[in-house]
Amino acid sequence: MQKKYINNAQFFDDHATHYGDIAIHDYDYIFINFFKKNPKPHTYLLDIGGGSGKFAKLVKNNCPDIEVTVIDPSKKLLDKIDDDRIHFLQGSLPNQIYLGESFDYIHVKEVFHHITGPSVKISKELLKKSLFTIKEHIKRDGIVLIHEIFYESYLFPTLSRNMIFYLLLIQNKLKIRIPVSEFLLGLSVCFYTRSEFQGILEGCGFRIKEYHQEYWGDSWKKRAALLKNWGRMLFILEIAK
Repeated sequence: MQKKYINNAQFFDDHATHYGDIAIHDYDYIFINFFKKNPKPHTYLLDIGGGSGKFAKLVKNNCPDIEVTVIDPSKKLLDKIDDDRIHFLQGSLPNQIYLGESFDYIHVKEVFHHITGPSVKISKELLKKSLFTIKEHIKRDGIVLIHEIFYESYLFPTLSRNMIFYLLLIQNKLKIRIPVSEFLLGLSVCFYTRSEFQGILEGCGFRIKEYHQEYWGDSWKKRAALLKNWGRMLFILEIAK
């Protein structure tokens, strides 16, 4: 692979321990059970942002016939994949996926909120560009599996997202870390509401086959961020006909 700059590589290398030790949870089995209920011979899965290969190993342990490739911007995270059954290479969305092949499945776990630009508007455009890149690498009858986080405020649902986005922008510019454990120096995130994210998916030509969600409980962090609802959303998508 030709050497090129990989977006976010340095940040995720610097925090490889934080992002590499993410555990497998019950919700990951929603996708595993989908594979088992819809078996296909000779299938290939691309795990975008697959980091240290936790989900990839889960797939191989449960569905050994699926060929799995992990792509991630962080070389340090990829180096943690100590499993000969898994292929991997460096790359990132929206436009640094250096693969000339298509896949039966593409899995994207908690990646899209990390794809950001200098404003929320530009971040949304990068999200759309990322989704079109995914469409270029999925087979016509393929399935896209997305796990993403949602944040929704009172009155104006996008208020908390905007507040967090620009607080991090200020933090990184001043290089003075806000004293909250999640506010890592160099971090940039753009969260979405459920309706906002679903609208973008459909606008980019995806159709929702299955949808699952999980609400997170109340906490001081939720109140401090002025959040009404937060949690995770899981989509099983196909290309709209």
